[in-house]
Amino acid sequence: LRVWFGQDVTVSVRIRGFDAPELKSKCPRDMVLAQEARVALGQILASGPLVLREIGRDKYGGRIVASVEIASDVGGKSARDDVAALMIAGGYGRPYDGRARAACTS
Repeated sequence: LRVWFGQDVTVSVRIRGFDAPELKSKCPRDMVLAQEARVALGQILASGPLVLREIGRDKYGGRIVASVEIASDVGGKSARDDVAALMIAGGYGRPYDGRARAACTS
């Protein structure tokens, strides 16, 4: 994260409004879904520069929560896609409203 010219900070970011299965889940199905979500997120994030908005403190220390957008060039026009919306549309998670995930069913 470049916070100012010549000043970079490494920080973990929780994507605002998005909840994916946990990689450390005890549920075998969730573990597979979490790995798929990780691959998809990596592909999205590698596709262009990121823009973080609405940056705030997360409830867990050591990371922030932010709206994350990926910048793209579509037909010569700059565009930004919401990463949470892309992940949800791809079936890699659900909108996050603060509630806990449902219990494992498989």
